[in-house]
Amino acid sequence: MKRVAIILDKNLKTGLIGNASAILMGAVARCHPELYPSDNILDRDNQRHAGIRYNTILLKTSQVQLLRLAEKIPCEYPQVTQILFSQIGQNLNNAFEEYKTQINKRNTTETKPVGVILFGEDAEIRVLTKKYSLL
Repeated sequence: MKRVAIILDKNLKTGLIGNASAILMGAVARCHPELYPSDNILDRDNQRHAGIRYNTILLKTSQVQLLRLAEKIPCEYPQVTQILFSQIGQNLNNAFEEYKTQINKRNTTETKPVGVILFGEDAEIRVLTKKYSLL
């Protein structure tokens, strides 16, 4: 069984939490389309409902801990998908090319990550996230 964990900077305001979470979920779904069902889930009134195949948890931690996690995953857990979202992204509005250029010019620390999403086997994601608090 798979699991998704979104770990965010504990100092983010509510609107920014929603923004970062939505962007991170979209990014991981591009890498793993199996995360969502390919068919519609309809109620008896023919209204569509959201569905996701795997448990998703929202956690919080400090920016320092986010960076440590981001550095650890590629080396120790290469099978886990990790995607970051940064202050650079949150400070730009409808400026994707500028965002891409700014990210490409910086190392991870300089981008100031505000969130990370992890996708992988349930047991591994639990081990990696057990020290973080529920958001």
